[in-house]
Amino acid sequence: MLSGTGNISIVTLLEQLIYIAEEASNALNRLVMIIPENGDFPEPEVVDKFLRQDVRIAKNKIDDTVEKILEYLASSRLELVDRKEFYINVALRYRDIMDYLSHTAHRLLLLSKRIQGNGTNAALNSKIRKMAATGNDILSRLTLSIRGLLSAETGTEEAVKQVESLLSKVKLLEQTADELYVDLLENIIDAYGDNLVAYTLYREVIDRLEDLVDASLSQATDILILAKSTIS
Repeated sequence: MLSGTGNISIVTLLEQLIYIAEEASNALNRLVMIIPENGDFPEPEVVDKFLRQDVRIAKNKIDDTVEKILEYLASSRLELVDRKEFYINVALRYRDIMDYLSHTAHRLLLLSKRIQGNGTNAALNSKIRKMAATGNDILSRLTLSIRGLLSAETGTEEAVKQVESLLSKVKLLEQTADELYVDLLENIIDAYGDNLVAYTLYREVIDRLEDLVDASLSQATDILILAKSTIS
């Protein structure tokens, strides 16, 4: 049980995880916002500002918080936290997710400098935006799932079912992202097969988004384990 048991260590830990989950989700949402819906490529200045401000600030906050979580779990209070390895996995994985987002933004910046005004592919850009938006939907549901562990009914079958329902949607969204990735890969080859630089950078963008989605699916697995363990 997490609520009403006096186990402040778990409550504090989950609050910190919610914080970094929100930071990651907000940063990816900002990426979606800077990619125009009409398929135009974002201006280099816009991507650069996103990378230097949104991503860097969120990444620093997450890195600092993850370090605090690890220090907390390594303290003398370690024995108070059951299933600590899952909390560690979730915390570290959010740091990985931010690394993938940072790499995505950097490749977008290089692309924006290379192809801006030189025959940008609107259909391709729109699909990349959709893939990023799908990733953002996944991160949003992960945040809600962690919040579910702190709900008033945590430790009940109903609470676990609510978390399980959120995470089942994550799996469906992951399948959508995979389908978009396969489609994008074919599109990139068709559009830029004879342009090594553009092909490589576009490929890096979708590969890092795919890494982000895969890491998010692993998050869902660990969060579900934590949810189910509250009634074991």
